[in-house]
Amino acid sequence: MPATQSSLSVLVVDDNISTCRTLVRLLERSGYSARCAESGLDALATLEINRPKVVFLDVMMPGVDGFDVLRAIRADSHNAPVAVIMYSAMSNPEYMRRAIELGANGYVVKGDLTFAEIQGIIDENLARPN
Repeated sequence: MPATQSSLSVLVVDDNISTCRTLVRLLERSGYSARCAESGLDALATLEINRPKVVFLDVMMPGVDGFDVLRAIRADSHNAPVAVIMYSAMSNPEYMRRAIELGANGYVVKGDLTFAEIQGIIDENLARPN
């Protein structure tokens, strides 16, 4: 795992506040600098101020959904080094295909993951060169 706190920056985006805060707490206990954004608009506002290394982005959110956020992230050249991992309760192949086509670095299903697997996915993306 990288040594500096800034290199461990993760933004978790999920409209389920409990899920978002729980994942942020677990990440912080594991040494990451993590923040929670509870909507797509909140995520985009956070990205204007703070550029995390990894965004863990829920797909299904009201209003601005995960695909809209991903599209906006990839449209801003300042966000080029940000790794975006889409995650959802849906294992829909069409969602997975769409996420990858829009520039996601991965797509995972919430219920299929342990926290150790989430850490592995984040660490793998933290290790990517900018």
